[in-house]
Amino acid sequence: MLLTANDFLFQSIIAKCNVLAVVVICAVSVLLASGSAANVQAQESDWEPLPSVDFSTISPADIPDFLMDRPEGHGAGHDIDYYIGHFHRLANAVRTSGPDKGFIDISVWRNPADNEPYNARIMENITTLAWFYTQQESWNPYYSDPDLRKILEAALTFWVAMQNDDGRFSEYGENRWNLAATAFATKFMGKTLEMLQAGPAIDPVIHEQVKQANRKALMVVFTDESLYEHGRRFSNQYGNAFTGAPAHLDMNPDDTELREAFEVRLETSLEDFQSPAGYYYEHFGPDWSYAFGTHHSNILMAWHYARHNEELAAHYATEHERFIDWLSYNAVKQPGKGFFVLNRAIESRTSRPILERLESPLGEVVPLARAFNITREEAEERLVEVRQRVENSWGNIPALQTGNFSAYSAYSFLHRDHYRWNPVESQRQEAVQSLPYLASENFIHQRVDDLTHFETTFVRRPTYYAAFSAGEQQREQQRFGLGLLWSPVTGTVLQSQSNSMDAAWGTIMDNQDTPWEALPVEAEYRVDNTSWQPVAGARDLDDGRLLVEYGLGSTGHLASVGRKRLVFNKDAIEVELEHSGPFTEVLPLVVQDDVDVVINMEHGVIRMVRMGSSGYEMLRIEIDDMSLVTDIQLLDDRSIGSGLRVRPVHIKASAQLAYTMTLKP
Repeated sequence: MLLTANDFLFQSIIAKCNVLAVVVICAVSVLLASGSAANVQAQESDWEPLPSVDFSTISPADIPDFLMDRPEGHGAGHDIDYYIGHFHRLANAVRTSGPDKGFIDISVWRNPADNEPYNARIMENITTLAWFYTQQESWNPYYSDPDLRKILEAALTFWVAMQNDDGRFSEYGENRWNLAATAFATKFMGKTLEMLQAGPAIDPVIHEQVKQANRKALMVVFTDESLYEHGRRFSNQYGNAFTGAPAHLDMNPDDTELREAFEVRLETSLEDFQSPAGYYYEHFGPDWSYAFGTHHSNILMAWHYARHNEELAAHYATEHERFIDWLSYNAVKQPGKGFFVLNRAIESRTSRPILERLESPLGEVVPLARAFNITREEAEERLVEVRQRVENSWGNIPALQTGNFSAYSAYSFLHRDHYRWNPVESQRQEAVQSLPYLASENFIHQRVDDLTHFETTFVRRPTYYAAFSAGEQQREQQRFGLGLLWSPVTGTVLQSQSNSMDAAWGTIMDNQDTPWEALPVEAEYRVDNTSWQPVAGARDLDDGRLLVEYGLGSTGHLASVGRKRLVFNKDAIEVELEHSGPFTEVLPLVVQDDVDVVINMEHGVIRMVRMGSSGYEMLRIEIDDMSLVTDIQLLDDRSIGSGLRVRPVHIKASAQLAYTMTLKP
């Protein structure tokens, strides 16, 4: 009888096995020889549920600083005692039997509607299971726990079985393979495998199958053209593989095939995934929440592995430098405060008006990034506060809010031991003073993306700083026009709101809900009567009197509905518009607790003043001809964070309107 390749391999293995070791070694070898990653199944043996933690038997004093601390943007939404106290609920939610044995069946990560066994994103909390299994610390009663091992092995086996033959994973339905589920998996599984490599053992067959499944996922991301093209639109998703690959190669330095595939894609990523204007493509537009969320996570983990590799370090440093440069024009610092207000109207996917801090270890090599970081002294003070808070509430943890998107986020432990770096105060202050609008009082700077015909122009004058955007929207929530107006004395006085019907700067035609600036804006630019065409990238323009003009209602300069013109003078901004029929001009002013907006209808003056005896006038808006104005309305304010509120002013007029905005020195 002819032997198949597997039969021959089987007999060869048996012949070479030591008699005393045949039960263990041969069983493992046969499975490796004949099993596929998708078909490996955990044994149907049950495990005992993990007990809850007895906080009286462990001490917060034993928890190391890197685990106790909660850096901004590193993923921990709660203090460490919360995660220790609720871990048993996460682990005990892993299904114990049936076709979905190993699925983490509790809605604490991702949307509840997507908490289904086909969703590989849910299984990212395998990293949490592995963390507790592998951390040999006095505070961790679950280290090398035999029942936790069975739970972890079941979850890993289920994850392997979820994978398509080509390496992809699904997220939103059975066999709906996509980039996000696949690329994110490589980041979390890269960290998981790193912990398992140094920690207590798990079943070697399962361990090997997980390694191969993770590698297969990386290879399909780097070789499938459709995934690459999708990544050009949603670059945060693809960037996870640029994180997972360094983790894999750190453990498997001889994997030449994967290294070459990784480097080929990495080489084109700066051009294809990052705009020449500096932002990461999200729906081909800029988005702050993804930039400070997934993108930040990606570069945190990648830098942990890449910083000692000269070539990789140069790549990630360049990527970060380009983004920080873009951020430095779009995030304005509130005087006397520790936060920044964002030019948010252009955000393409999510909603974020404020940046508190961005704790990036790349500040070590990208000096300007230090402006957005906390100092080493502040990090030490925060650690003292966190440790004191945990000690005071030890064992009295908040309830686990099942059904909440990130009640127990998979990011809770991903970055705990990754490399950190914070500047000293002098380094941060030097970086802050290097922010463009603080380093100079006069400039015109423009950033352009030629892929989407998007441009933002930044104008600095001694009394103000303004951002104006134009181009083609990639999402309906984007708003163009004047997005940000800032004073070096009082901070932000105007911020146009994305996805807004009544708080986005612009002109709304009667019987319409949104401003014309919610449509494509094709702007023309002139400085001292010299015009220019926007060019991809970033460049300073000749300084002078800037005029921006565009049509209302279409992409044409002189549309049938009307036109609008802004003149950026050295001490004020003039706005003129013509419109066929009645309209409303919206001014989304930004106020604080001690600031009020005062309207004088008789003289056509809108004033933003600081309340109290001084009555300091921060902003003055003067309307040229009140005979064309029918009403000026002050809408209710709404919080945008950090004590700031947007308070829209609606000027109702017909045919024409001209007004001047002056910020006091």
